Amino acid sequence: MSIFGTGIPKIALHASPYTETSLDNARILRDEPENEYLVHTSIINGHKEIVLKGTHWFFDVGIHIFKTGDDAANIAKYQALAQLVGTKFKIYRHSDFANPITDGDGTAIAFMLYEKIETYYQTTAYHDYLILKFMSTDYVSMYKTSVTTPP
Repeated sequence: MSIFGTGIPKIALHASPYTETSLDNARILRDEPENEYLVHTSIINGHKEIVLKGTHWFFDVGIHIFKTGDDAANIAKYQALAQLVGTKFKIYRHSDFANPITDGDGTAIAFMLYEKIETYYQTTAYHDYLILKFMSTDYVSMYKTSVTTPP
């Protein structure tokens, strides 16, 4: 096991009860910040003022639904995951790592599952690949905000 874990990703509901769900046969597709800007454009001369509003964290994961295991169990898990759009979660990059994704102060980031995409991976007869897209619900700062004074 590496220092950051080697297990599959998992998600946990952000509110009680903290039900955890392992994302079996998953691959992390995106795990990065994205800045959000406000652009003011002058109608007279076209000059633009760009203001950084904040930074959201995005986490996308692709799940090969029928890679291993019982097909009936895989379909049931897929249907359960597909119904969670709009739900808030804590996300663990690796299931064997104890801490969820946190901001600079160590506070767990709340993510919302905002989109699910069903697509084809190994067959065109039915959807066998699911992409789940999560986005932080609030702006995230990955820098420590607490100021300490030297002795």
